[in-house]
Amino acid sequence: MAMLCNFIVPLFLTRYLSQGDYGLYSQFLMVLTFTGSIFSFGLQSNLYYFYPGASQKEQKSLIGNTFVVLILAAILAFAFIEIPITSQLFLKDDGLTDFKHIIAITILLFIPSYLLFPLFVIKGDKISSVFFPSIEIVIKVLFVVIATLVFHDLKYIFYSLLVFQFLVFAYTFCYSYFSKNRVQGKWFDFGLLIDQVKYAVPFGLAIVLATISKQLDKILCISYISPEEYAVYSLAFYGIPGVNQVYDSVAEVNLLNMSEAYKGGDKEGTLSLYKSFCTKLLSFSVPIIAVVFLFAPEIFDLLFPEKYMDAVPFFRIYIFSFLFGALGAGTVLRATGKTKYSLRAYLLSMIVYLPCAYFSIKHYGIWGAITTAMIGMILPKLFQIFFERKMLEVSIKQYMPWKDFSIIFLISILSLLPLVVLHTVFHLNIWMVVVLSVLYILTVYYFEIRKSLFIVERSTLINLYEKYVKKR
Repeated sequence: MAMLCNFIVPLFLTRYLSQGDYGLYSQFLMVLTFTGSIFSFGLQSNLYYFYPGASQKEQKSLIGNTFVVLILAAILAFAFIEIPITSQLFLKDDGLTDFKHIIAITILLFIPSYLLFPLFVIKGDKISSVFFPSIEIVIKVLFVVIATLVFHDLKYIFYSLLVFQFLVFAYTFCYSYFSKNRVQGKWFDFGLLIDQVKYAVPFGLAIVLATISKQLDKILCISYISPEEYAVYSLAFYGIPGVNQVYDSVAEVNLLNMSEAYKGGDKEGTLSLYKSFCTKLLSFSVPIIAVVFLFAPEIFDLLFPEKYMDAVPFFRIYIFSFLFGALGAGTVLRATGKTKYSLRAYLLSMIVYLPCAYFSIKHYGIWGAITTAMIGMILPKLFQIFFERKMLEVSIKQYMPWKDFSIIFLISILSLLPLVVLHTVFHLNIWMVVVLSVLYILTVYYFEIRKSLFIVERSTLINLYEKYVKKR
């Protein structure tokens, strides 16, 4: 539900806003997420490492310390946007500078909310993990849609996002405070904070560099392309419903399991969990990526006005980065506490990425930006894989489940060939595309289940089926 609601807003706004206004809306969100990621510094991630095994009193202090530091980071981000000299680094476009104060306040409320999902995971709060994302996105969509229909003014859409972010901030504060309110102990422990910061600094720097490598192309585009062009470019990153959500959910839970295995001295177990993690993500995502790539023109023709069809080739290029995302590069480094190697990976990548980003976007516009985006997403992962392999003391052959990968790709490609022929020979309407896509994905998943490669274990699926039959 959260996944689908998250995709509604662009569908709605591209029809109700001019291309220039939608470009400004996309720039607003980009500055918000970029600044939030930079200033939050990945501080919330320390909980995954310190919380398991900590006493109740320590857990209370860990949560309190993290919340306080995120508040301080939010205040710094607010000042950064409000001060003219620094804000000009991000807000060079005249249209966007008109909304500087709204952006600054929204960021102030946005950064502390980074604490929320780690709390769901470390506390094992499955109900909140399931329902909160849906409720959050539904409310956000309602705010944006109502503001658009009632006021027909971009300013009030931004105000609606500000109010929404205030509600999320209030919920984050209440959930953080009351989760350990009855535990006897300090909410703030300076000594424990030092340990958290020592862990967070190298990882935080890596987060900053990761954010730059993933989003600098979009920030630079604010200065070098028009809002109309930005509107087209932003849809290249529209994504595929479900893929990122599954990646994030599986990665966060798997991180805890890998961390426990490594702390127990089980390197082989850590590697085994990592291999299983990669196989599951690829088994789920490869057929989806393949069929979306093939039918991208039909999908965009259905979802967006004709003026946004220019985004199709950029979208096709971008979705290939999902394959590298499924490799989970950096997960082993986080689970083992060796976050300094992630920092090293991004530092090495910056040597190539930064000059490439500036010159390619300045001289080649959108095509330079998408090239930069792919380099920024893929290159750091290659360095992280190198460091993880060295740390686990395994060869590249042992590091990845290459045989499983080969089977997944073989099944996906062979099953796709009939669809490629049909797509080439005939003009397929959207209903035929939907039917063929569903049949294709189910076919690939069937063979993956038979080979015990699917993201859900075969025994689990059998148990679910038997329970369903008994209920009937």
